[in-house]
Amino acid sequence: AFLAEHHLRFLVGKYHEDNDFTPRAYYHAEKVVYTGCEFYVRFIRNDSITTRQDKRKNLMDMKDVLQSVHDFTARIPNPETVKNIRQKTVGAYLSLFYVADIYQYKGMDYAAYYDKKLVRACSYSVKSRIKAYIFSLSPRLYMYVHKLVG
Repeated sequence: AFLAEHHLRFLVGKYHEDNDFTPRAYYHAEKVVYTGCEFYVRFIRNDSITTRQDKRKNLMDMKDVLQSVHDFTARIPNPETVKNIRQKTVGAYLSLFYVADIYQYKGMDYAAYYDKKLVRACSYSVKSRIKAYIFSLSPRLYMYVHKLVG
């Protein structure tokens, strides 16, 4: 009933769809309770979506998730809630951007994998805004700085 009432669905065919679903579920929940029980267990196996070497689809899908979360939060009246949801999601995107290292693939349209304006719009903390600023200057520069500073 809860999922149907709030139109909660996983994005079909997308990796990292939980980064879109979870904030929506939390937002619509009347109550969230900590139980101390494990409900989520991650199995690490070769060639899973998180361990495979080629992360281009991961990155493209995470960009779509970031856009979806941005659009969803635009309808939320509480600015603090918007900030928290967007900040968490842009952090996941920027981490994946670094790990994906799309510049190792020659002759492709790199710009399809990022949206500089969206990254800036979802960044709120000082650290995140600095990352977003560097990213908006140049995603390659962001990769270089991230490698140096971590």
